[in-house]
Amino acid sequence: MNDPKLIVHGYSASTKLGAIAGMIKMLLTRVTDFDRWEAERGHPMLAQPRYAIDNPEWMVAAEQQKLALLQPSQA
Repeated sequence: MNDPKLIVHGYSASTKLGAIAGMIKMLLTRVTDFDRWEAERGHPMLAQPRYAIDNPEWMVAAEQQKLALLQPSQA
């Protein structure tokens, strides 16, 4: 049987076990609550956030390709 170290340098049973351990750790780690994280750091919280595409004014500006923050003369 061929030695795996000859195919992939640095490959061994310990690296495979390390990868499995890392995957198990990832599966058992709690998902980050970004809302709580932002609130703890004083980030502004939006009361009723909505997508820009749901805003008629944004849609008009997008259709006219006027989404720049500065006018061309100020850029």
